[in-house]
Amino acid sequence: MNAQKPETRTALFVTYEFPPTAGAGVQRLAKFARYLCAHDWRTVALAARHVPGRAMDQTLAEEIAGVQVVRTPARPVNSWVSRSLARARSIRDSLFRRGQRPGQQGTSVQFATRVAATGRAGRTEQITRLIAIPDCAMLWISPAVRAGVRLGRETGADVVFASGPPFSVLIAGRRIARKLGVPLVVDYRDAWRDNPGNTWYPTEWHRKRSLTLEREVLASAAAVTTAHPITSEIIELGGPEPVVVPNGFDSSDLPVWAPQSGGPLTVVFMGVFYSARDPLPMFQALKQARDGIDGQPRDIRLRIVGRWPEYVEGVIHELGLDDAVELHEYLPHKQALQLVSASDVGLIVLADLPCVHGTPAKLYEYLGMGLPVLFAGPSHGHAQTLIAEADAGVVVSYSDSHAIAGALTAFSDAKASGRSLARLRREVVSRYERKAQAGQLAAVLDSVVQR
Repeated sequence: MNAQKPETRTALFVTYEFPPTAGAGVQRLAKFARYLCAHDWRTVALAARHVPGRAMDQTLAEEIAGVQVVRTPARPVNSWVSRSLARARSIRDSLFRRGQRPGQQGTSVQFATRVAATGRAGRTEQITRLIAIPDCAMLWISPAVRAGVRLGRETGADVVFASGPPFSVLIAGRRIARKLGVPLVVDYRDAWRDNPGNTWYPTEWHRKRSLTLEREVLASAAAVTTAHPITSEIIELGGPEPVVVPNGFDSSDLPVWAPQSGGPLTVVFMGVFYSARDPLPMFQALKQARDGIDGQPRDIRLRIVGRWPEYVEGVIHELGLDDAVELHEYLPHKQALQLVSASDVGLIVLADLPCVHGTPAKLYEYLGMGLPVLFAGPSHGHAQTLIAEADAGVVVSYSDSHAIAGALTAFSDAKASGRSLARLRREVVSRYERKAQAGQLAAVLDSVVQR
């Protein structure tokens, strides 16, 4: 007798950003949606409309053309704050046309030094944190709940899968699941309480309020998945034992790694620089390595593909690196990977802040492509363990520009002599294929629905 084919169930994804918006977190959700169908799960999605300033990638949207998506206005608080500050600056500049403007704070390098040392971003983010809890997507929650409940009822959703950050999404997902009477699965793409970007709060009340909201979400969760091993945060705040479903790579996306055999060492960074990934120590190390830490200059180039703070171009110029740094604004993902595949070394930057659990998503694609890795960050953590286990590259301290310069010099000398820059263990890397991870998520969804 033939076994009966399992019934197809429906998962309602709740997420702030979804294709054609681009980004590493978006790719995680898009790949889950693409490959869950192989495990008898249909995906429908609730997302925000395009968030102002975010990059777009139509190729990601093409991958999930069959997914029904309902969108509500994004209403990001930080965009409103940014516009208000811009108007204030315009008025200020018109009043102070001569001399130094009030609040001007030295050179680009001096400003970047403060960001790298404190992890505190600019005024827009500080004001946003003062008025928006838990984050800039706070105003999206109520309309998202109304739309999500309608979508869940129309499609017969069996489970709500809410993924953050922003963590307002998890609050919305909790309310939607409760109104629908279905299980809630919470997906932490990054830590909430222990996130490096959340180390600063305007007041103690803001910190306690954020913790209260997180506890409420976790108390309602039938299951928790995480992209990184952040078990202690989940358990300490009352959640169930989380299932780690890491980020990864889709081998169908990856071009062949083919760097130029001669010429300068080219180091590539793909992604976004921000307060927890401030690039200043890397630029300082690049200058040291090019000048020659042993008295012998090296020809080393840095290729940045993605987004960076406004002060970066000023830092590059002040350090005399104009001819050594390529800046590429955000590109469609597959185009960005072509630039990565033509580079010699993949760069990861993670400031020396308290949380060591995060693993930048770009690391998996570097590994999937076979690219040697230079990790500038804390000495301990999941990413660092993975690099060592895969024998994929070098880990040095983010705050030690001389050590970074030494690593760059060693990579440059290895390339010049024709030596291998790393010995990648493919059996380790193969664990992080996106299709396999969709199977892991399907098992979690199956278990909560059966319970």
